[in-house]
Amino acid sequence: MKIKIFGERNTGTTALEQNLKNNFPIQILNGDLGIANTSKLNFTYLKLKIKRKFLRISKAKREKIERNYDNFFEKVSIHYQWKHCATNFNNEKLKEISKEKIHFLFTVREPLSWLNSLNKKRYHLLNKKNCSIEDFMNSEIEIWNRENLVQKKLKPLELYEEKIKSYIKFIDQLKSFNLSYTVLRFEDLILNHHSCYERIAKDIGVSGLSFEELIQSTKDKSKDLIFYKNYYGNRLWEKDISHELLDKFSFNHKLMNWMGY
Repeated sequence: MKIKIFGERNTGTTALEQNLKNNFPIQILNGDLGIANTSKLNFTYLKLKIKRKFLRISKAKREKIERNYDNFFEKVSIHYQWKHCATNFNNEKLKEISKEKIHFLFTVREPLSWLNSLNKKRYHLLNKKNCSIEDFMNSEIEIWNRENLVQKKLKPLELYEEKIKSYIKFIDQLKSFNLSYTVLRFEDLILNHHSCYERIAKDIGVSGLSFEELIQSTKDKSKDLIFYKNYYGNRLWEKDISHELLDKFSFNHKLMNWMGY
């Protein structure tokens, strides 16, 4: 069985992938490092990632690196598309892989929590300048070609809405090709992770597995599962947000219901 993960930045895709590798006899169709079939392309991507992560480089150079990312992902099939992209794929592309045993996983997160996290950890965004969540929410961010959207600029929550809409549409397509899928909430991956992996096991037809927890954060080695259970279980992230925004915040109700919030 092969697994393909789609989910926006800061929705737990990296931890989910690591847990799957640790516990399931499956192949992950990577949408990040190591996505290509040849070592040369893998090495090219690795160099781009190291430059973006570790070098103090100008905004113009960072944009050039992101454009190189776009060129890299333009060459790959659905199998290896960027894990954070919108799933706006036509039926012809889906038909090409419909004969394979692929299970699709989608990760979602409570929108305000996601917005707060993206403001703090601006993965693949050019503007790194600190600002309030209110200012960030009303700013426009660049949309890369690999995100598979027609827009060039969107506000963060507009981007998130487009991604969720694309998942809903793509799931309808998966159903028409008899391809399986599971939608997972970020919060459940932390607070109810055993039940999440039991769901995945059931959906892909695997049984009798013992589950090994991923204790340490994949992004911040100073934080562990106990920290995150406390932080999200007790909604401590809300302390970063004004009472006014907490009271007036709203998101597409139809999409909220679909995600389970």
